[in-house]
Amino acid sequence: PSKDGFFISRNTDKIIINKNTSLELKKEFYLQRALEGKTESFSNKNESVIAAKSKRDAKFLDYFGLEGNLKTNINKFNFNSDFSLNSLELTKLKKSFTNKSEIYTILNSKNKSNSKNETKFSLFGNYRYKVWNGSLGEQEIISAYGLKINKSNTWVKNNVIKSSTIAASYGDYQSSDRENPLRIINRERLNIFLDRSHYYPLWRPDKSFFIDKENIYSPLVIQPGLNLITQAKIDLFRYNDNNEQDLFIFRAGPELILGNFKKKLLDYTKIGIYQKTTLANGQSPFGFDQSIDNNTIEFYLKQQLVGPLTIDYKTEYNTDVNSPNYKKFFNTQYDLTWNRRAYSISIYYNDETNAGGFNFKI
Repeated sequence: PSKDGFFISRNTDKIIINKNTSLELKKEFYLQRALEGKTESFSNKNESVIAAKSKRDAKFLDYFGLEGNLKTNINKFNFNSDFSLNSLELTKLKKSFTNKSEIYTILNSKNKSNSKNETKFSLFGNYRYKVWNGSLGEQEIISAYGLKINKSNTWVKNNVIKSSTIAASYGDYQSSDRENPLRIINRERLNIFLDRSHYYPLWRPDKSFFIDKENIYSPLVIQPGLNLITQAKIDLFRYNDNNEQDLFIFRAGPELILGNFKKKLLDYTKIGIYQKTTLANGQSPFGFDQSIDNNTIEFYLKQQLVGPLTIDYKTEYNTDVNSPNYKKFFNTQYDLTWNRRAYSISIYYNDETNAGGFNFKI
């Protein structure tokens, strides 16, 4: 939607500014926008960036865009910034520019053969980025800046892969009011986050750990088996207008992997079914982080059809009686992928956002 349909992109060579700094750029040409001479990616000239988009004539510089990533480090501090422009027309800069930036340092890091832990402190500053929030749809955060500390651990015990995350952040956010989406509000937010996940191998047949000449469709050796995935999360939010929201999230279900992805027909199947339940208390003043769709069943399928061709399908079924999507499938995405060991090419489409495109990975 932000690019008005089909577009062509081309990565440039990485630009090395100095030994600590690099810049990567991707140039874009909005083919469908240029052919039609129209754009529906921007609100009217004197309206807010969150106002409804309107159809208008596209100018020549609207046919071109840019995405980039800037990285640099000084001593133990690292700076990372992702930015994009879906038009090079300067009068639209406020509505075409998006940015997510972070300055961070690793306070502590330990890597062992069966465990890894890291503590990271960061300052973040973002302008106009979007998040998906179920029945509320796509929500835009106009600006957010603050600080965050994150401690993550991953370890293996008795063949069970375990991970945990403890994080706290405090920031100033500007986004749409939950009750009036066309009204922009500004609030400070404190968030405390805890996550614990376990990956239990219930059945795991022997496999070869080495890539051989038969592995032409995947860069990794496939591990068939039946696994149980469990996850528990706590999200506590406090806002400076005395609103608060507490979320306790539980997610669990089986994952079945069959085949080795070596033969030419139906030699790889991956199925996952997960029940997700959220116990919510309180409300957010914003729409982007308001708890919604508190009972869902997630479903995922990846199936080899023939040779390197696979189809991916993922969706959610809503079992929350208080949701407008009750007893409906939502957030459904389809992927058709041509897989090789060195690269993959895929076509994807998301029913919810009506967005699709091509991906090429090396």
